[in-house]
Amino acid sequence: MTTQAYRFVFYRWLLTPFKNNGHLTAVQIRYNEKHSGTRQVIERALGLLKGRWRRLKCLEMEAVEEIPSVVSAGCVLHNFCLLADEGDIEQFFDDDSDGDDSDSDDQPDQPLPQAVAKRNMMVQYLSSI
Repeated sequence: MTTQAYRFVFYRWLLTPFKNNGHLTAVQIRYNEKHSGTRQVIERALGLLKGRWRRLKCLEMEAVEEIPSVVSAGCVLHNFCLLADEGDIEQFFDDDSDGDDSDSDDQPDQPLPQAVAKRNMMVQYLSSI
């Protein structure tokens, strides 16, 4: 996901960074840094997974609830390959953009209170460690 495509959308299930308007507190900046670092690790892992198991790039499944099982199976197979020391995993990095990172049109206009509350709980937690 590119930085430009990354919007500050609020969903109950999605933690988002604080929009940096130049007035963030130190705790909010720390949250954004942790968020960014975690997101980069996840994006790299998913890119590696899609590079090794190309079929994951376009899952055309009618039963959406089964997609996590397919992705989990790819993760298990990937871990087996790592345990077998299959060689250089760098060859599997997915460098090309497949265009699936575009934002959907069903985004809420206003932040959902549950989403804001969840993010604030994470900020509070990070400020205590």
